[in-house]
Order: sequence, then C-alpha cells, then structure tokens
Amino acid sequence: MQGINNFKKNILNNGLVKIVSKVIYYLMIGYGLHIVGEIIWNEWNIYFTFILFVSILFGLIINILFHELGHLFAGLLGGYSFLLFSIMNIIWIKENRKIEIGKRKSPAPLGQCLMISPTKTNSSKFIFYHLGGIIANFLIFLFALILYFVNTDVYIKISMLVLTLIGILSCISNAIPYGQSDGANILKGLKNIDYRRQIDNILKIHVGIMQGKSYVNLKEYVYLDERQPIFSPTNIIMYSVLVNAYNEEQKYELAFEIIEPLWEVIDKLESSYQLEITKEYFFLLLLISPEREEVKVIKSGEPYCSFNKMERADAKRIQAAYVYIVEKEKDKALLLINQAKKLVNRMPTISDQLNERKMISYIEKMVS
Repeated sequence: MQGINNFKKNILNNGLVKIVSKVIYYLMIGYGLHIVGEIIWNEWNIYFTFILFVSILFGLIINILFHELGHLFAGLLGGYSFLLFSIMNIIWIKENRKIEIGKRKSPAPLGQCLMISPTKTNSSKFIFYHLGGIIANFLIFLFALILYFVNTDVYIKISMLVLTLIGILSCISNAIPYGQSDGANILKGLKNIDYRRQIDNILKIHVGIMQGKSYVNLKEYVYLDERQPIFSPTNIIMYSVLVNAYNEEQKYELAFEIIEPLWEVIDKLESSYQLEITKEYFFLLLLISPEREEVKVIKSGEPYCSFNKMERADAKRIQAAYVYIVEKEKDKALLLINQAKKLVNRMPTISDQLNERKMISYIEKMVS
C-alpha cells in the first residue's frame, strides 16, 4: 500500500510541477510582451521587427552556448573528464585521447556537453556539474537586465529585454525538477548513487552513438537503477539500448522480452518515449506473435497512425513487415523496403543508420 501511495504522490507532484512550470512560462512571456509593447507601441516600424527577430535568434544561441559552457567549466572544476561538446552540428569530441572538431549528426541538435565524473565522485560535484548550465543562464539574465536599465537607446533596450526573458526562461526550464532537466538530475542524484552512475553511463552511450559505435558495443554501459520504476526516463534509455543491441544481433525474441514490459506501462512513459517504444514493440510483435489482437489495436491507434505517415526509414521498414506478414503482399513489401533503404541516411546518427540497415536487411531476406 505504501508503494502505491508513493507512486500516486510522484504522479501528483510531477503533474503539479508541469502545470506550475507552464504557468510561470506564460506569465513571463506575457510580461515581456507587455513591456515590449509599452516601449515601442507608438513607434513600431520595420526596424523594430528586424531587431526583435535578430534578438530572439541571438538570445537563443547565446543561452544554448553559455548553458553548455557552464556545464563544461563546472565539470572541469569538479574533476570531470571531457567527452564531447556540441553546438548545432559542430562537435568537439574526444577520440583516442585527442579532441577532434567536425560536423556530425547529434541526438541533441541544439547543444550538448558530455563529461564523465571522476571515479570517487560525490553528490556535491554531481550537483555542481548540473548546476553549471543553470548558473550560466542566470548570469546572462543578470547581465542583460543591467544593460536594459542602464541604456536609453530603444533598440538596445528591446534586445536586452529579449535576452533577459530568454535567459530567465532557460534558467527556470532547466532548474524545474521535471523530466530529464538539470533540476531533475540534481534532485534524483542527490541521494541516489545508482542514478549518478546511470547518468554517467548514459553520457558514455551518447558519445558512443556520436562515434558511430554499434549498440552491441554500447551494451556494456547498460546499468538499471532498481530504485526507480521501469518507466523512469533513464531506465527507458537503458532498456532501449538493450532492445537495439538485440535487434542488431537479430535476436528478436530477446528484444521482445525486454520491450514487452515497457509496452505494458506505455501510458506511464513520458510522451517523448511513447512513440519509440510503440513502434518498435509493434515491429517485434509482427515478427514474434503477429496473430495477437494487439497488432490491430496498435495499427489503428495513436501514436502509430501518425508515425506511419512519416517519410522515415523505420516507418517504411515496419510497414514492409506488416504488409508481408499480415497482408501477404510481397511486391508491396519489396517496394516499401526499397523506400526504406533510400531514407536510412536521414536517421539522426550513424549508430541508428547501422541498426536500421540490419533490420531492413532482415525483412528483405524474409520477403525474398
């Protein structure tokens, strides 16, 4: 009974945190627009539009850059080891003890700083590392706020107001303990050493994916935190690596055994993970037990219906499996397989492309 009560309490708290964070967002955006309106309402012209657009773009880039630099400096001060730093598609990555720079596809398209904690880490170093980005955003907010009040030029005031607003919103969004924010990592890692180890391993997995390693090789970093529920974001990432690794090895029965418990709690997963788990469970279900009633349910429901319309390699691959296994249409399946092959290079990372090619190849051999 206590476990059930704790679960309900967590759901309630998460829901309240989400609602409160949205209220804060909208109030601050509304207040910012109100101030902008007071400044330029009677003098609006095309230059104000241009300044506003450039300020928003500049403000977002500056906050992303300094947020990740905040993590970088905090990590270095705490004895963390550098792995990767990226802004957009420009990436600095440590390979063979050397830091190389180049353009690569990243699972975090805006920016990312990945560092590994020292062997004898403690909660204070972990907290400081994750606070680094929040502190950086807050300093940008203070800097822009000061410039807003000391300047009289209306164009500079607009630019600084936008930078102030973006800075404080970035600070709040990363500090609120919800999902996988820095605030959530701090709160969970404060007392849970298993969670801190999990975060370290997830960072190693992300770097491995950027380097194009296979999921089979990344399987060594899988570490499950038994203190958290199976549907916690970090556990889902670990289970997903296992599923992808078994898919690469074409051990689809094992992959199905891993993903089936996640499907059973699909409604408890964060929305960002529901589609990924649904589509891969559907694919494995087609291979293992296509006669189940769930096949029809998933095929006709959301989020799979929306996903099915996308021009993606994995969507075409799953369609090919369905039309061949369920509808017995070989020619249509081959057509979909060819479409999938042409779309593989659009997958976000090299690791995903390698994994997808192996699954497409498996379906192609089955159809042929």
